[in-house]
Amino acid sequence: MATDASPLSPMREMSLERQDASQGEDRISSLPDDVLVHILSFLPTKEAVRTSVLSTRWKILWISLPNLNFEDPGPIQDIRGSSLKVVDRSLHHRNACKRKLSPILQKEVDEFGFSPWLSAVIRLLIKPTYVTLPDCLFTSESLISLVLRSHCTLKVPAPVRFPSLKVLKLSGVRFKDEQSCQELFSGCLVLEELVLEQCDWNNIDEIYIDIPTLMKFSLSNYKAGLIKNGNCKIKVNTANLSHLSLRISLLVQLVPYNPILPVLDRAQVDIIGFRNRGENYHLAMKLLAGLQNANSVSVNVNLLRLLEGAENLEAGLPTFHNLTHLHVRPDHYFPGAYTVGALMYLLQKAPKLETLGIASGFKPQDQDWFFQTLPCFSSCLKSFAILCFEATAASIQLLKHLCQHAPVLKKISLFCNCDFKDETKYQVLRVLRESKIVEIGFYPVKLESSISII
Repeated sequence: MATDASPLSPMREMSLERQDASQGEDRISSLPDDVLVHILSFLPTKEAVRTSVLSTRWKILWISLPNLNFEDPGPIQDIRGSSLKVVDRSLHHRNACKRKLSPILQKEVDEFGFSPWLSAVIRLLIKPTYVTLPDCLFTSESLISLVLRSHCTLKVPAPVRFPSLKVLKLSGVRFKDEQSCQELFSGCLVLEELVLEQCDWNNIDEIYIDIPTLMKFSLSNYKAGLIKNGNCKIKVNTANLSHLSLRISLLVQLVPYNPILPVLDRAQVDIIGFRNRGENYHLAMKLLAGLQNANSVSVNVNLLRLLEGAENLEAGLPTFHNLTHLHVRPDHYFPGAYTVGALMYLLQKAPKLETLGIASGFKPQDQDWFFQTLPCFSSCLKSFAILCFEATAASIQLLKHLCQHAPVLKKISLFCNCDFKDETKYQVLRVLRESKIVEIGFYPVKLESSISII
């Protein structure tokens, strides 16, 4: 027989309500963090940040959101103070993992410091993607140095105006298109140093860098896949350039706007990977022609190999009236795999050369080249070096010839492998004992080491 249930007391009702509430909280708390973060991702950023007041666990959950939008700082400032500190915290927390960030960047950005944010954003990107930096960055009046290292496609707004930027370094960046790339360089009004390292030029056929204040330019592009089938031309017009460094395949062409670059204090050229000597030698000739005003030139032997394909090399080479230092470095993969014919033609065009360093590997039949009467040998050459020196008969004969026919020569430096024996050194010195005014030094060096005598 059924009976009516007795009514609940007020205290009992309150107890049941608290129990229901407690059970509801427990159901939420039992969910893993990644599920809670997924739920928060459906909320606007300002609402997700508000959940940080619920408990200790919820305090940092919002930091793990993949997408954050701080474009309305008001509500966030009410909860955590400065919106800039909230952005900074979200980027540098160990649990942060961002795919998209839209920070509010106005007048406060220069005072707070934008560089750590940018570094953090690039570090947290899950995979190569587009990087859209805030427009105000590209019109910053106080930014002096900008360094971006990331395999991403860079979107550049218009206009770009950097009135104070002195240093720009881009590494691994893919340019969206020619207009965007051109806009970036044209906006660098007082740039002094430009470094482009392994950038992706697949969307670029030709770009023009016209920066009168530019003094140092470094271009490194030789990895496969960074340039489309055709050549990419980089035209440079700068009257104050003093230092040039190129480490390129010939798919990237540096083309001086004027036929000749200005007087360079130092130029270094490494040609990496070429397939057809006959097709590429004219590109090497153009490159050397642009360097004819340089005071100091350092090249690897690949450049000489290309020049050997020229039909009339002696007539095609310009005269290097200012060149006092020439350094020909070995190829680490094919050491000694070159002949000296192209080098001799180059030396004939350098009447004021004072310092010469060459890679070892010339053959006995090459001796006739060295025994020619060269203007620099007979009047100017003061220092001579052989890199990766081996005491072959041809090498020793060359040294003896220089000691006898280079009247102003003061020093010979021989860079040897670590296993070079003392007995061999004594044999070399005995052959050259007739020369008492030339200092001869032996220096240990490994093949893969970077050697510089300039």
